[in-house]
Amino acid sequence: DASEIQVDETIFLLESYIESTMKRQ
Repeated sequence: DASEIQVDETIFLLESYIESTMKRQ
């Protein structure tokens, strides 16, 4: 399902963003 793949991609990007933000602090 294309929408499911898009959600997985968004979650992956969000997790990466949160991880990099936490590492900076």
